[in-house]
Amino acid sequence: MPINSDGDSDGATASGGAVPEAAVLREMLRVRPRQWLRAWLIAFVVLTLLGLFALPQTYTSTLSLSLQQPGPSISGSGLGALVGLGGGAKTYTGVLRSRRFATAAEAVGHLQQLEHLRSHADAVDEILKDVHIDDNVLDGLVYVSVSLKGPPLLSFAGATRERVRRTAEALCNSYATSLRNYLVYNDTDRDSILRRHAIEQLDQVNSDFNASFASYAAFVRRSNARNMEAVATANAIQAVPIPGSSAATGAPVGTVELQAQLRGIQAEISSLQSAQDVTRQMLTAPGGDIASVSIEDPVLLQERKAYLEAQATYEGLAQQFGPKYPALVRARQVRDVTRTQLQKQIHSVLSGKTSDAVKLKALQTEYVTVADQLTDADRNFKAGRELATRLQLKADRVAINLEKLKAAETKYQELTMDTVSAQSRMTVVDPGRAPRRGDPHFGVLLALCAVLSAMAVGAWAGWEYVSRSYTMAAR
Repeated sequence: MPINSDGDSDGATASGGAVPEAAVLREMLRVRPRQWLRAWLIAFVVLTLLGLFALPQTYTSTLSLSLQQPGPSISGSGLGALVGLGGGAKTYTGVLRSRRFATAAEAVGHLQQLEHLRSHADAVDEILKDVHIDDNVLDGLVYVSVSLKGPPLLSFAGATRERVRRTAEALCNSYATSLRNYLVYNDTDRDSILRRHAIEQLDQVNSDFNASFASYAAFVRRSNARNMEAVATANAIQAVPIPGSSAATGAPVGTVELQAQLRGIQAEISSLQSAQDVTRQMLTAPGGDIASVSIEDPVLLQERKAYLEAQATYEGLAQQFGPKYPALVRARQVRDVTRTQLQKQIHSVLSGKTSDAVKLKALQTEYVTVADQLTDADRNFKAGRELATRLQLKADRVAINLEKLKAAETKYQELTMDTVSAQSRMTVVDPGRAPRRGDPHFGVLLALCAVLSAMAVGAWAGWEYVSRSYTMAAR
């Protein structure tokens, strides 16, 4: 048995024969270093050869995108009321992770042929695994990375390695193309719908203006009064109504005709007021059913539909999941947002900001005009009074239609500018490029093999140390 420098046996101590751990360690350091070195070299060579000839390399191509969020939706302004559509915001991280974009990428990169996959669906699934999206809040960019497996570092598949590099580049850049197409043809599709409706409304308002002006001019020609023709021409050019105090001559108006007209207007006013009262009662009553409201307000009906859909989605998820389930939390948030929007629209209806309210105000104005005309006709059946009143009504219609036309043209131009800018919200900062080398490269591979070899030798030494200590202690 070996003797230490103090003359004591390595196999016993003064305390009663326990084997010192230091003695075992000294014995191993005296005998094993060369064996450990040889084992490390063998493991290093074996692992290096496996890494060079058997370990697939990963080739990654990355592009960066700058996405500008659109400003406040133009539909929230007067045009939204004109065409009856609401607004919303968009994010695109989920869109980039969609199967639709992966399918478009497969059509460009042909990963199925490269990796010899069984079906097109398998290739799409593989792309979904290989794509990584990083929405970096620090620099404000979205990074799209595509990583593909390639041949080992030392292999005779140079052509395959080049195909993998080019495929990674093609798949990565296809995401930029797909996102741009999405922004132009799908994400802005709502704006396109708004624009089409705006064009229809603009044509309708323009037609109403032309019809009212033609009726005004025909009335002036039939009056055969020089002063009436001059006043009508001046007011048509200036697009303002003729003052009610302007005098004119012509045939008298029968009180029967004016009374019938006044009764018709009164009936329309009563109908609109009744509809508004019913609407106000049903909107303010506890538990009122909005579906039975007689007013046909497109914005209110759309917000109600959105709220009912969100409520149904939330109730369906609430029956399946707990209150903290992510999908249920999101459904609750969507329901709360839609409920807030519905309450805003209900408040707008209660405040009288509807087309029926505008129509009622116009009818009330017309009613006052006709009532005054009837009073004047009852007192004096002079022809000028009748001509002035009728011309006043026609001039008012021309002025109203002209103001509608101006407002519609303004909103249409605003929408056109917003639609053009929506097509330029994405900018490719750095396009994806073919990776110059795969990972891990040669230096990293050598370091990794050296570390793994050292860990293996260390495991061996540790096992031997424990085994020897146990054996000598058992003696």
